Amino acid sequence: YYQFVSHRTITNVSCQNMEDYLQNTLGITSSIDAYRDNDQDSSDDTLNRSQYYGQMPAFYQNQYEYGANALMMLALSANESAYGRSSLSFTRNNLFGHAAYDTDVEKNASRYLNIANSVYAHAKYYISGSYCSPLKTQYHGGFFGNKSAGMNVSYASDPYWGEKAASYYQRLDSQFGDADLNSYTIGIKTSTEDVPVHQYAQADSDVLYQTGTMPDYAFVILGTMQDDAGNDWYIVQSDATLGDDGKVALSYTYDYANDIAYIPAAAVQVILDQKAQKSTAYAAVTFDAAGGTFPGDQALVSYQLPEGSAAEAATPA
Repeated sequence: YYQFVSHRTITNVSCQNMEDYLQNTLGITSSIDAYRDNDQDSSDDTLNRSQYYGQMPAFYQNQYEYGANALMMLALSANESAYGRSSLSFTRNNLFGHAAYDTDVEKNASRYLNIANSVYAHAKYYISGSYCSPLKTQYHGGFFGNKSAGMNVSYASDPYWGEKAASYYQRLDSQFGDADLNSYTIGIKTSTEDVPVHQYAQADSDVLYQTGTMPDYAFVILGTMQDDAGNDWYIVQSDATLGDDGKVALSYTYDYANDIAYIPAAAVQVILDQKAQKSTAYAAVTFDAAGGTFPGDQALVSYQLPEGSAAEAATPA
């Protein structure tokens, strides 16, 4: 499940619960002020320090604003940064290994002004703008995946990067009673068929994007319906961001309620947890930086989140 669920989902673990876990279970009480790695394991030696300290609201704000599951982003960063203790997370505020190419990691790795900017860049440009965007060559499905499909195809040279990122997600989620496990219905295309993703549940409706011929491509299934001819369709969460006209548009910001698409039910060969199909009500919120700016030089942050959830935003500068 953790390997094939899309970033275009919302974690059931709250920001407050995650902050409590970091402080009370992992014992993190401060960020890193001086990097020490005497045992040469590529991780700061002082276990009560991490660059995660005080940064959880940034993960949750960007989850809602750019459609990047907060716990999946945290899991990916834990794999890349040793839970916020790597040298790159300290010297460059780079939690995700951005541009840390194997040829020369220290020379190439991206540098950010602060940790919140690293999370912002990952959610907006890496997840929403690249690995979940069918308009980009990095796109092979918005889930961790493997070397057949998903982020693993292009994100890392490690053939088991997808399994490793998923294992961090599973381990984090287990601390909260498996809150995310099987909370969405996942449909997996195991065939090499190139499946069109439609704007409506009609065979002659516009094709928004295509899966490509790769097997192991996964969808988040929200519901089922039949067209006028009696053909079965799945309602799916679109990987692509959609414009006001319902067509694919690289807007970066994601609308969970309206970025919806349709696929023929026959295109899916494997279903994980059929009963998890859901319809969610959303509420709109806006944060005002009151003369300052949020990461990305935003004066205002606006997004929709499930009703009853706690709204979060990174501290403005």
